[in-house]
Amino acid sequence: MEFLRNNSQAIIFTVPICWGIYEIRKFNSIFSSYLPVIREFLEVMKTTNTQVEDLKPIFHNLNEKVNKLSEGDNTVFPIVSQLHLLSQRINVMFTRIYAPLGNESPLGNE
Repeated sequence: MEFLRNNSQAIIFTVPICWGIYEIRKFNSIFSSYLPVIREFLEVMKTTNTQVEDLKPIFHNLNEKVNKLSEGDNTVFPIVSQLHLLSQRINVMFTRIYAPLGNESPLGNE
């Protein structure tokens, strides 16, 4: 019986770690899609002749996206909604692991 107990404990700790590695790799692939935009912005910032007028369209576009995001439009920055979903999944997992028996509500609310 001790053998089964040790294996179940190993599974309890190994499965979430593997799942976390999978989610981090998925996050990395999503984040890498934003790298060209970040590189373009950094190139604009590196130029020595950059005037405030050159940066106004970039900041205006960013301001519009932030306004849409604050209104609840998650299509502007899909990574935000995916991070929210990831945090919900992690919360559900820890709620189920550490919840007392009989009180296993998935999101912590009845």
